[in-house]
Amino acid sequence: MIDHIELPELTAIGIEVKAPKAELSQALAAAWTRLYETDTGATSFLAATVGSEDGLSREFIGYLAGRKSDVPEGMIRFDLPAQRYLRLQHEGPPEGIPDGFAQLHAYAHANGLTTTGLMLDFGYIPGLPAARHELHLALAPEILRLG
Repeated sequence: MIDHIELPELTAIGIEVKAPKAELSQALAAAWTRLYETDTGATSFLAATVGSEDGLSREFIGYLAGRKSDVPEGMIRFDLPAQRYLRLQHEGPPEGIPDGFAQLHAYAHANGLTTTGLMLDFGYIPGLPAARHELHLALAPEILRLG
C-alpha cells in the first residue's frame, strides 16, 4: 500500500557517490563497505538518490544523526528539508527495491502528482541482507491557488 506522509527536517551523515551510471553499482558497493567499516555507532542506514549532473548519477548513503553531530573525516552532512513523500514498504532482497520505486513513480504519474526526483530508502543494515525497507519518493510542494 502506498501512503502519503510528511517527514520533518532530517539530518544524515555519510558518503556522497558520484559516478557514471555504468559504474554506479561498483562505486556504491565500495562506499557501503567504507561506511560500514567506519565507527559511527549507527545500526540502521539509508540511501538517497539525489539526481544527476554532468552525466554523473548522484547518490548518498549514510545514517540519520542529530543536527549537531560530529561528521567523521571523509563524510558529509546531508540536510533534508521537511517534505511530503509517497511511501511504500518493501519486504525482501535489495534487488527488488527498484521495482518498489517504479511503483511509487507509476502511482505519482497516475494521480497527477509532481515529484522532485529525490528518493529515500531506509532500512539498510551491514551485510545488505533481505530486510524491511521504507521507500520514499519526494513530492514537489503544492502551489496554493486562491479563488
